[in-house]
Amino acid sequence: MGDMFWAVILAYLAIFGIFLAAILISVILSVAVGGTYGWLIAFAIAVTLIFIVAPAAIYLGINWAFILPTALLEGCGPTTALSHSTALVKQNWWRVLGIMLLLLTIVSIIAMIFYIPAMIGATTWAISGAMTGAEAELPTGMMVWAILGGAIGGIISAPIGIIGITLLYFDLRVRKQGYSLDALADELGLKSTSADTVA
Repeated sequence: MGDMFWAVILAYLAIFGIFLAAILISVILSVAVGGTYGWLIAFAIAVTLIFIVAPAAIYLGINWAFILPTALLEGCGPTTALSHSTALVKQNWWRVLGIMLLLLTIVSIIAMIFYIPAMIGATTWAISGAMTGAEAELPTGMMVWAILGGAIGGIISAPIGIIGITLLYFDLRVRKQGYSLDALADELGLKSTSADTVA
């Protein structure tokens, strides 16, 4: 657990560091060229975030998508988990990105199925109150359903996302490292013998 925790902390610190550095650089550059106006600084920050930070964060996020399974299943330290995840994704970056986007879409749809009815009810309630001119509080049942619906959707969708990432992790290991059931048994401390395989 400690290795997984520190691997995630390192990944977030790296992405947050890029974010802070980009903002600092854009502010310094805009002031250096005479941009004392707030709108110029805001424009420089927005351009930097869109064209530098977002692509860098996406690139690193995909490279480090497997830090948790790597730290947990391979018993790596935090920095080794980052490098192993990057090595797994190497030459498969676009494929991993596509699969992760598909997985995110599926998880989001499942989560929203439970959340949308409450949002539709709340929106309908607000529109009908605005049309009649009456200010009425949102019914407690709708607020409770919004909270419960979000929780139920998360409980159902989160394992699907984790299972998808784990399966993709094993797929990459099979493709890149020739991973097999024997290697898995060795990692788990289970000694597989040829007699067991035949049986």
